[in-house]
Amino acid sequence: MMPAPQTLLRLTASLAAMSPLLSSLELFRRRDLLQDRGLLSWRIHRLRKPRLTRMLARLGIARLLPYPHILGPLWLRVAAAVSIPALALAGISPLVPLIVLIASNALFTLRNPAANDGADQLSQITLLTCALAESIHTPHACTAALIFLAAQSALAYATSGWLKAPHRDWYTGRYLLQILSTAFAGDRSLWQSLSARPTLARACGALVVITDCTLSLAAIFPPHLCLAILAAGVLLHLAIARVMGLNTFVWAFVATYPAVWFASCLLHPGAVR
Repeated sequence: MMPAPQTLLRLTASLAAMSPLLSSLELFRRRDLLQDRGLLSWRIHRLRKPRLTRMLARLGIARLLPYPHILGPLWLRVAAAVSIPALALAGISPLVPLIVLIASNALFTLRNPAANDGADQLSQITLLTCALAESIHTPHACTAALIFLAAQSALAYATSGWLKAPHRDWYTGRYLLQILSTAFAGDRSLWQSLSARPTLARACGALVVITDCTLSLAAIFPPHLCLAILAAGVLLHLAIARVMGLNTFVWAFVATYPAVWFASCLLHPGAVR
């Protein structure tokens, strides 16, 4: 039997909250990046967008952005992210921590826009959608939010997968080996291993493309097959996190999976018992 839309939406919010939680905890270990002379410094953003920073200064928001004041919003992110699944498990609406997390995410993006990657954007979209549905607090609102998030997930995977599909070098393994050879997101031992095994490199490159493309269509398959596809997606993201260190992407994308499964159940009502 399919869970209630509100239950799935709160599960979605809980999973999406793990992405900002994880990124915040990682930054507490690298405070040097947040200092005014660090890689994610407010000074860099201030020089790039002086009009925006002057407006923030007039509003008083800029006082929160220099180091060490940014540590306050970071702790706020942690507290809000932990509160969301706790309240959801207790059957209480997590609307307040959702709003706090969304606001602190936005403030942190202002502080270091260079760190605002695809995982941050997708998790923020997911949290905003969940907060809107929670504020309306009706079954129809939860259903609409889940359908929207399923479409958002399909768009994200389609952008990734179908744009890769025409490029032959993904199937030869060349692009995969190039990624693995980089200092930022590579893995030297895996790169050496796959370089010595071109057949395996070709298979891995093709598997990335096929998995992304299939995930973009997961909702149109019957629920049981959809779950199998989503399980493959979890394995793909875990492998990427292990190799490339993109830990937040696991939670940001997997957070949309309850919505994808919900959409599959709506399309195949006879398959749900």
